[in-house]
Parts: sequence; structure tokens; C-alpha cells
Amino acid sequence: MLATSNKPYVFTELQARQFKRTTHSLRKLNRDSLCELQRLQHPGLTDTKYRAAGNSFEILAPQIMFLLRFREAILHSARETRVDLIVITVAVICNDCRLERRHDATNDAPFDHSREVLKQDPAHQADVDTLLVLAQETGERLSSRSMSPITRKVLMTGLKRVMDAFLKQRRHLLDTLDPPEGLIEVRKGGDDCYVCHKTRGSHDHDLEQQVT
Repeated sequence: MLATSNKPYVFTELQARQFKRTTHSLRKLNRDSLCELQRLQHPGLTDTKYRAAGNSFEILAPQIMFLLRFREAILHSARETRVDLIVITVAVICNDCRLERRHDATNDAPFDHSREVLKQDPAHQADVDTLLVLAQETGERLSSRSMSPITRKVLMTGLKRVMDAFLKQRRHLLDTLDPPEGLIEVRKGGDDCYVCHKTRGSHDHDLEQQVT
């Protein structure tokens, strides 16, 4: 029997660490961008401060874009090694083998880190949405402010570039939540224990012989 599965990536431990690290870095850059946008809300700013804000945006935007490209490269690599067909075997495991496997499973490190890497972070998405709204409102308000042509060019160019970075970041976050489908094949095993291959009931018969 085949069923669809929304599990398109298989992340190694290194890829998971790298991806999570970029998330922290992105959110720090978002906080820095928010501080710059909030400074522009103050009335009576000089041309020097406007230019400084524009230069800051010029520095922040390429850093955000670099991290997004790095994250996309990680996703691409994880997608290339994904499992296109997942086989699930429904089988019988006797009590002895089940207890033994449960003990061993506690010592095994998980191979696939997709769940922790792709876990949704509503706060991150909300941060980006807030930045986009604030940047747009700031640009509209500053378009009527009195400043020199050079200052206006520096400020608006930097603001546009950082807004483009915010838009790309929002698309990136949404794209990771829309994975392509794979396939799962479910197979049914026999009545024997899948691990030790003893027939069902043989363990109970052995126990009865030990008691008697």
C-alpha cells in the first residue's frame, strides 16, 4: 500500500547545526535592522544621520542575503539526499525482543534531523512581517522629508535593498513550509517475531516449561 509523505529533506547532524545557527544570525540581523528603522522615526534628524542609516542598510542587506543563500544551499543538499520511498513494515515483535530493542534505542542518535530543523517559528515570521510593514511606512514618510539629493539617494537605496532582503527572507520561510510529496510503502509482516523469528506463543511455551 502506498501513501503520500511530506518529508522531502534528510538533514545530517552538521547540516542541522548549520541551519539552526543561520536562524540565530538572521534574527540578530533582523533586530539590528529594526533598531535602524526605529531611529528613523525620530523627528529632526540631520542629513548625517539619514546617510548613516542608509549605509547601515547597505551593510545589513547583503549579510541577510548571504545567510539566505547559505540556507538554500543546505536545503538543496538535504533534498538531494532525501528518501524518495520510505518503507514501513508492520510486524510482530515478542516481549523479550521488544524490551531489548527499547533499551538499545535510547542510546541511538537520530539520523534525520528534519523535524527540529524545519520546525515552524511563528516569532521569526512575525519579525519579518513587522520589518516589512515598518520599512514601507518609513519609506513613504521619508519621501516627503527635506534632505539633500545625495542623502536621499543613499537613504532610499539602502532602504530598498534591505526591504528586498526582508521579502526574500519571508519567501524563504514560506517555501520551507511547502515541501514536495514523497511516497511511503506499508508492508505487513508474518506472525513470527521480526527480530528472533520465533513463532508467536513459543516464548509463552518456554516460560511454562521453566515454571514446571
